Amino acid sequence: MVERLCARYKAALTTLAEGLSKPRARRKPEEVHERIGRLKAKHRRVARYYTLRVSVDRVEPVT
Repeated sequence: MVERLCARYKAALTTLAEGLSKPRARRKPEEVHERIGRLKAKHRRVARYYTLRVSVDRVEPVT
């Protein structure tokens, strides 16, 4: 049962990561951390087994 829950958690994290590459994605670090927090709350039984690190690349917009 835990394996199935882990698979769902990994799938949700993958969906989150793929969504960041889309053009209109919310990329602010605060919003990404909030989404990760929601996933951790939703999958609290298996989230404790994972450590997530978010790296922020500061790229200035071209005007």
